[in-house]
Amino acid sequence: MSRIWRVSVEAGLEAERQLLDRVHAGEEEWGLLLWQPSDSALVIPRRLSRLPGFTAADISCAALGWPIALRDTGGEPVPQSSAVLNVALVYAVPLEDDEQTRIETAYLRLCEPICQWLRGMGLLPGLGEVPGAFCDGRFNVTLGRRKLVGTAQRWRRRTADNRLVVLVHGAVLLEDQRDPMVEAVNRFYQSCGLEQRCRAASHVALDEWLTPAWDVAESLANWFEVSWEAWSAQQQAQQSLGEASIGRLEQETAIEAGLVENRPHLAEGLEAFLGVIVPQPRIAHATERQVFLQHMKHHAVD
Repeated sequence: MSRIWRVSVEAGLEAERQLLDRVHAGEEEWGLLLWQPSDSALVIPRRLSRLPGFTAADISCAALGWPIALRDTGGEPVPQSSAVLNVALVYAVPLEDDEQTRIETAYLRLCEPICQWLRGMGLLPGLGEVPGAFCDGRFNVTLGRRKLVGTAQRWRRRTADNRLVVLVHGAVLLEDQRDPMVEAVNRFYQSCGLEQRCRAASHVALDEWLTPAWDVAESLANWFEVSWEAWSAQQQAQQSLGEASIGRLEQETAIEAGLVENRPHLAEGLEAFLGVIVPQPRIAHATERQVFLQHMKHHAVD
């Protein structure tokens, strides 16, 4: 059974909203959705629908075969079609995360598995802005200094435990439709009276490097599962260390207060507290995944 859901653009966006709702409600700690559009649309942030020329842009883009659809994440217009693999990662932010760097951390939690997936196929991805790319940003995933993956985020806070929940989305261009996509984006800008323009040469499709690109697409999900196991193990380790410190402090305080006799089993208990074993993720795969786990241990959580 395919791990990539093939649906309309509107249905894919709605599935992302529902996944965010489930994690926000506490029904799941995290979730991953891979989907491929069965149709074409120019997906824009809702804020751009308030532009004076939006109605004219909607009609003009539809005439090109790119009707406009609205999304909840930020950014700029992004063409969606059967050439695109969409990756939606949703998770509740760990309590140990630094809220000051949460936006960058969320982007890295999306981009690192994608980059490792590409490296596993012998490619050399990068992260950074690409002049002339549509929906450009610091966390584009690039190949040959051209944009392969665009990214965006949406944030909510849970009232039950005050934890933040994020939907971070990536659009991976697997097939070369750069020219018609850029034409649709530029038509939108022109119809809305905006000066911004994009260039097809600023983008790249995976099938320009690997053919056929869709044959390797499903394996991307594996890298997110591996990285989530690494993050979970790190959180468990931090929690264990915290509990050990609290337990040791409580017992030392009790000794000082004369409430606990100095017995041999107490010394054993303190030794156990001080010798906390950090849990390791149980991954029995290729060496490159083991290397990836070590990388995520140092970089996934600030």
